[in-house]
Amino acid sequence: MAKHQFSFIFPGLGTKKMDLFRVSNDSLNKSINCLINASSDIIGFDVAARLNNLSDNMNNELELFDQIANYSLSCAVAKFYEGIGLKAELLCGCSLGIYSALHFAGAYTFKTGIELIQTAYRLLSQSLKGDTGAVAVVIGFTRNRLDKLIHDSSTNCTVEIANVNGRFNHVITGLECDVHTVMADAEREGALKVFKLHSTLPYHHTSFFGRAESEFKNYLASINIRDSKIPLMSCIDQRIISSSSEIQHELVSNLVSNLSWMSTVHQLSLYGITDVADTSIDNQLYKISSSINKSCRFYCWQDLS
Repeated sequence: MAKHQFSFIFPGLGTKKMDLFRVSNDSLNKSINCLINASSDIIGFDVAARLNNLSDNMNNELELFDQIANYSLSCAVAKFYEGIGLKAELLCGCSLGIYSALHFAGAYTFKTGIELIQTAYRLLSQSLKGDTGAVAVVIGFTRNRLDKLIHDSSTNCTVEIANVNGRFNHVITGLECDVHTVMADAEREGALKVFKLHSTLPYHHTSFFGRAESEFKNYLASINIRDSKIPLMSCIDQRIISSSSEIQHELVSNLVSNLSWMSTVHQLSLYGITDVADTSIDNQLYKISSSINKSCRFYCWQDLS
């Protein structure tokens, strides 16, 4: 029988769907409730209740709650997988998923992961100096075509491609007004689908966060980050990292670097991975990743319940 080599993959931005806190598997429900309650105790607010009152307009406070909830949910799914006997040989955290991946790897405590999310959010917000950012997805264009559309959009357009999710699937980031312009241009030029993610910060932008980068680096030096028990693949350059110093460098770089989820998922097979378990509660990474790498088998929590 062929040996199964599992990777667990961890999602980035949250979903806002409160029904995702109630799933059909009792064991997973218990894990979710435990970590949502733990996160609420850590921050001093009821995370689930706050998210239950979300409207379509995301503000800064609710955006942070969303990130903490997403962190808690993906940690819960990973612990559920561990509880049913799956062993991860390699972890991948897409965007903000790096925080839950590194907690599961044993690099820091659950509480420290929440404090990292809070600190990063505060520093990035301060760096914008009152401006509002945005993140959006454009589906249907190659990278070259989208790069040209961004270049032609306006003289001082701040938009960058933040993440390559697939050959025709890209995440863009920048100031809100510029992102809206590029979204409208993409729709007019025939993009298959264009939609905005729930973020007021231009995550993974290479130009806005110089001060935040330096301050976050200093903050990381003041807290306890251990070598990981399970290696992590970088979504920036697909390096394998595990030491405390490598982890600190990756956490800083993850704030201010463009990513390639497509390259990351492609590389899994090269490291002997045969099976990939998505820790997102709404299967968001399963949908994207299973179309990228046809050599691996992909699972969501429903498949493994």
